[in-house]
Amino acid sequence: MKRIRKNLRVIKRATKWSNIKIIKKLMMAKMYGITMTPYIKNRCYNMTIKELKKLSKTLKYKKNALNKTIKKQKLSKKEGKERLNVAQSYGITYKMYTLGKMWNFSLDELVEYGEALNKKHKKTKEDKEWYIKVAMDKTGQSKDEVLEKLNIARERGYSTVNFMLNGLEKLTVEEIKVYPKPVFKKKNVKQIKKENKEYEQKIRKEMNWSEPRFKIEFLKSRAISQAKLNDYYQLMLYKYDMDKQKEFMTNEVCLKMSIKYCDYGGNYKFFDSKALFNEKFKNYLHRKWFIASDFEDYYDFKEKISNLNKIIVKPLYDYGGSGINIYKVNRNIFSDYFTYKKIKNKDYIIEEVIEQDENIGKIYPGSLNTIRIMTIIRNGKFEIIMAALRMGCNKTKTIDNFTAGGLVASINPKTGIVITDAVDKKGNIYELHPDTNTKIKGFQIPKWNEIIKKLKDASKEVPKMPYIGWDIAITKNGEIELIEGNHNPGIRIFQYPYAVIENKGVRPLVEKYLNDK
Repeated sequence: MKRIRKNLRVIKRATKWSNIKIIKKLMMAKMYGITMTPYIKNRCYNMTIKELKKLSKTLKYKKNALNKTIKKQKLSKKEGKERLNVAQSYGITYKMYTLGKMWNFSLDELVEYGEALNKKHKKTKEDKEWYIKVAMDKTGQSKDEVLEKLNIARERGYSTVNFMLNGLEKLTVEEIKVYPKPVFKKKNVKQIKKENKEYEQKIRKEMNWSEPRFKIEFLKSRAISQAKLNDYYQLMLYKYDMDKQKEFMTNEVCLKMSIKYCDYGGNYKFFDSKALFNEKFKNYLHRKWFIASDFEDYYDFKEKISNLNKIIVKPLYDYGGSGINIYKVNRNIFSDYFTYKKIKNKDYIIEEVIEQDENIGKIYPGSLNTIRIMTIIRNGKFEIIMAALRMGCNKTKTIDNFTAGGLVASINPKTGIVITDAVDKKGNIYELHPDTNTKIKGFQIPKWNEIIKKLKDASKEVPKMPYIGWDIAITKNGEIELIEGNHNPGIRIFQYPYAVIENKGVRPLVEKYLNDK
């Protein structure tokens, strides 16, 4: 009782509250699981409801972490607290400790993880400074102006990367305050978590790693190569030492290239919508195309596709081959009605199916095999960084997308000759195409010099987007057909053949552009 009275006096001296108000505040804190001792220790009387809730969660994580550590490591309460203090000294929060089940770590592993975490934090700070510098260069604003906008955007749920990818640095402070908050699809998040769990299990099994060892090695890689778990698994970074891992271009580093060179405040729109792309680059297209929402009715749809043999229907904004379907055009007036019903008033683009060059078609005739070429205009000079041939297979049917299960092989950007065997995303290597037995390495891409000239001209159409990954097809008539442009060219397509076949990355080829002033 004396202790309670003493604590009440402490709160009263600090707040000048009446006894009734103090009791009400303590009861409210108790609702969140905060008893009197931590209430006074953490000066909760100065906290808002939101801050109380946050502290409540922290205390729950702390209690759970301490109890689990004592039990798993067979420590006394004092020793358990000392261990948590070690974790705290390296910036490992109670939440991180609990969610990462770090009571399973030995003390040496805990220290090793903490050191890697500090390196990761240091790298994150360096990256933030890099992004701020890029924003300053793009807008001519001061560092303080950019930081003010970034802090407001972060309060609305935007990371530093997404702040740049949405071109928010070009908006006013007031515009950012009302800018729509980012939307994360629960289905995508759930799928990513499932895939990450599978990646972890496969890596641990292959390397015979414990869970703590996996977490430590992956965190080290995050700090060195900025690899996310899909990079870490698919590029097999776990097999290499840290110096070797630096050779690989990860998706996060690839995004830096896009952010540095591309105009996400305006011209980006031409590479986000297939319709805007087709309109902007209509002089480089030979195929017919339509927007689904523009059809007046079924008869209008039927009239416009009547002279075509096949049409391909694509979502206007999705990538990676998802949602794509090919339909045969029938001559009967009513036979295409169900196709029309599927696309009516939806965000689809309808295009004439391209008949491809006979020689490229021999590799795999079931899909349009395309060439992706990464180009950049730097200091007024047009350059090709990398190139790759994408091929379909029986698994992908009518599309050649690598992410959907297609094959990819690297091309010598100077000669247009395929210089590697093909690989799929599972890491299988194919000297011959699995469905046609056609040899892939050594294949000469037709009209290579004409393709390069065409892309050089196309790049001038949107000078504020100097870094693009172009998808090219060669038609049956020998025409060079521009399929689409990608503001984030997808480094995996270019790097994966080297990573799987030659155990090397392409970061040195790209980093000179990233560090270019």
